[in-house]
Amino acid sequence: MSCNGNAPRFSADDEDSEMNEDFAVENIKMYPNPVLSGSSANINFTSVFETEATVIVTNTIGQIVASQRVLIDEDMNEVSLPVEKLKPGYYMVTVTNDGGKISKPLIIQ
Repeated sequence: MSCNGNAPRFSADDEDSEMNEDFAVENIKMYPNPVLSGSSANINFTSVFETEATVIVTNTIGQIVASQRVLIDEDMNEVSLPVEKLKPGYYMVTVTNDGGKISKPLIIQ
């Protein structure tokens, strides 16, 4: 896959987060990444308590292209993120609740 000079560059460790003591999500990991168009990515994370959150997918200009509400259990969680309706490209996946947010890049091929 080739990139032009204007394409955003993400490393597998890029992370954007804003949190306070009410934010439950920690240790977020996504796989596979890159993911093939027409399949699903998995998001694994731990939580210190049970809560609701929203998983938001945004494109490179910040438009929300997918969103889903999830119930988070205390301890280990896995969310399947269908990407079959998304075009190949660079996206940001954000898990958010009232206590904060954490984001990871996702590449769809």
